[in-house]
Amino acid sequence: MPIFILSCLSVGYLADNNHPLVAYLLSPFVVPVMGTVMVLSGIGVLINKPNYLNWHDFFASSTLFVWFAYWHRFFEPDAPMFVYFPYFLAFITLITVILFVSQRKNIDQETLEIMLKIADRKRLLSLVTMSFSIVSLLLIEHFLLFPIAITLFIIQYSLLECVKQDD
Repeated sequence: MPIFILSCLSVGYLADNNHPLVAYLLSPFVVPVMGTVMVLSGIGVLINKPNYLNWHDFFASSTLFVWFAYWHRFFEPDAPMFVYFPYFLAFITLITVILFVSQRKNIDQETLEIMLKIADRKRLLSLVTMSFSIVSLLLIEHFLLFPIAITLFIIQYSLLECVKQDD
């Protein structure tokens, strides 16, 4: 998920340094445009067509931009979450991709069979994690739900990528 990692690092850096580009991320058209990208990429995750696109990456990145633009209305601009959440999500994404996807050859057969059983329900699993991510955007009073929801989405993506290499 290189686009998501770069988006997280960029948003975290811009928010941390009060960069003038933050004004573009907070413009009124970001939420509807990125919300549309989020919905279209969510549909892409479910149907996986065309399969050469990384729909999970587009969904996670657009969700990040919607979160940043939408939540800035309700919290102080210098709130620590606008710096720490993007860095945390970039770190979690990098760690899960390194641990799951690149270490696939080291997974024993029993664990792989369990992962395959879980992956058989990939549409339902994707629907649940994406729905949780979208609902967490709306529950601003529970601000820790968003990083938890995206972390679950990233773990689900890593699991599916690891099993996909087995096909």
